[in-house]
Amino acid sequence: MKDIKNVNVLGVGLGPSNLSLASIIQDRGLISQNFSCLFIDSKEKFEWHTGMLIPGMSLQVPFFRDLITTHNPKSQFTFLNYLKAQNRLDQFINLRTFYPTRTEFYDYLKWVYEQIKHLTEFGCEVLDIEPVFDNNKNIIKLKVNYLDHKMDTKFSVLTNNIILSIGAEPNIPNKYNDQRILHTANLLTKVPVNFPEKDGKYSFVVVGSGQSAGESVFYLMQNYPNSKISWCFRNVTLHSTDNSPLVNKLYHGNSIDPFYNLNNLERKKVHEDLQNSNYSVVDVELLNDIFKMQYLESLDGKNRLQLCPRYDFKEATPNQKYIATKFFDHILGKSITKKSDSLILATGYNKQKYTHLLKQLDGYLIKTTDNEYVINRNYSIQTNQKLKANIYLQGYCEKTHGPSDSTLAILPHRSNIILNSIIGIKNTVKKPVKQFYM
Repeated sequence: MKDIKNVNVLGVGLGPSNLSLASIIQDRGLISQNFSCLFIDSKEKFEWHTGMLIPGMSLQVPFFRDLITTHNPKSQFTFLNYLKAQNRLDQFINLRTFYPTRTEFYDYLKWVYEQIKHLTEFGCEVLDIEPVFDNNKNIIKLKVNYLDHKMDTKFSVLTNNIILSIGAEPNIPNKYNDQRILHTANLLTKVPVNFPEKDGKYSFVVVGSGQSAGESVFYLMQNYPNSKISWCFRNVTLHSTDNSPLVNKLYHGNSIDPFYNLNNLERKKVHEDLQNSNYSVVDVELLNDIFKMQYLESLDGKNRLQLCPRYDFKEATPNQKYIATKFFDHILGKSITKKSDSLILATGYNKQKYTHLLKQLDGYLIKTTDNEYVINRNYSIQTNQKLKANIYLQGYCEKTHGPSDSTLAILPHRSNIILNSIIGIKNTVKKPVKQFYM
């Protein structure tokens, strides 16, 4: 074990959430004021949804929802400043859109990362978190032990503040050891390798009704003109994203307080009411583009895309010749099997579990009757009086802080609240309200 570092903030995971926090720390000039921080990630390098960077696909939120603009529009880390630095500001203005492509936004994230990379270490896997006690049995520090895979060496860091943001992993209903069965997270890394002939007469089955499914279908239609594509989903039809201004207001930072002050039943009702704004929905422009492609092909007698509503995915059985995917139609009450060269699962993501890291602290963390951690408004886990250090969560608080918590929409808002809590600046919280309102 090497020498132990001591930092004010340790971020575990470096996606957009902790990148936003790091940029705000840098933007405030805290590093020059003896404020130390370190952000570690188990990945080998900074990446963001590289398997779904389909050319031309746009971000689902406007560029103003970048890492810092809504906190400080004058910051050097804004998307607009990135455009200026790339000598593309005038050209982007000419596009007359608020929605950059996902490829360009990824380039922006990498541009910000390059400016704060001195605060980061990659290839570092956290092993556990130990409490450090004083003479009164109070936990005054947290000792984070991690393995640096680059050096094959264990290190430790002492800190008062841990920010957990280890992201999500693909939700695959069953584990398949077959390269032809893949999640959309690996679309661009596996499909071109497994199916190299662009004019090949391949058959694809895409499962899912959300944005990733729609983008996958669009990609296949564009890049494999002789392919057959079956788009299978449980609903009776595909639904477009409800991103009207009144709905989008509920994804603003000032909607978090009223949501947080609801009881659990009320929060559940709000989540159900907002399903069409973020879950199992596709951008209407993409649906229009897919329909137009389908229509134009029909003029030439082609019918490459087959929509398969009410197809509830059950299992897949691969053999040497094809993938047999079994579905069940609940309305007709019968099973259906689709044969294809590849099965693409657009089945969403699961938050990576972090609770195992807190095993040695579990007795000091407050839980609900459902055995879940109680989350404070400042995104910290509520603790008893013996634990003097703080554990903050980024991207795990959708149940308590609203649906925006799992999106890019409130990154600067959340990072600012966490940082203010750490450095002792009181956050302004609205008085409790009786109802969630627009």
